[in-house]
Amino acid sequence: MNAELDQSTNAKGQKPWPVIIMLVMLFSVIIAGMLLVPRTEEQKLWWLSILGTNNYGELINPPIELAGQILDSEGNPWSDDMETPWKLVLMSQGACAADCQQIAEFATRVHARMNKLAPELKRGYLSIGSGSGPDASLDYETLQAPNLDFPALLEETNVPPLSDGPLLFVMNPLEVIFLYYTTEHEGVGMLEDIEHVIELSH
Repeated sequence: MNAELDQSTNAKGQKPWPVIIMLVMLFSVIIAGMLLVPRTEEQKLWWLSILGTNNYGELINPPIELAGQILDSEGNPWSDDMETPWKLVLMSQGACAADCQQIAEFATRVHARMNKLAPELKRGYLSIGSGSGPDASLDYETLQAPNLDFPALLEETNVPPLSDGPLLFVMNPLEVIFLYYTTEHEGVGMLEDIEHVIELSH
């Protein structure tokens, strides 16, 4: 009888540590989830820039903010156009040579294959220095950035310099470029990336 009483007393005296630990872990996950849920469109697009692609392209670290810096050929704002919120910006150093024409052509084909999402994207060409752009039949808008030192911005990121070859950037509606492609990337991967981020932003 005394042995049974001792066992009962010991059982009551033991603290339920496994249960407490499980509850702490559960509530930690719930709280972390609540903190990470984007509450604004800006936060949502930021997370898309980091996690929203299939990573066929190269993520820019850190992403580059270009608020109001990209203009069309007449000097009007181009990058803040909300009617066409997503942009492809092709850049090269000097004239658009053969490798630049190559990436321009496959980006044009990708855009054409986006079907219902195509109206949410437009393409532009920015030459760093003087030089002609892609073939007119590819329908790239001519851009300018008179107050932007783009080569200096690239030096602060993981993006290779334009002297290594042309680059195609993806810009989100917040005027942030967060993804880039070179001539070594394939159009199929670019199509999946761009469709993915646009669909997730809806």
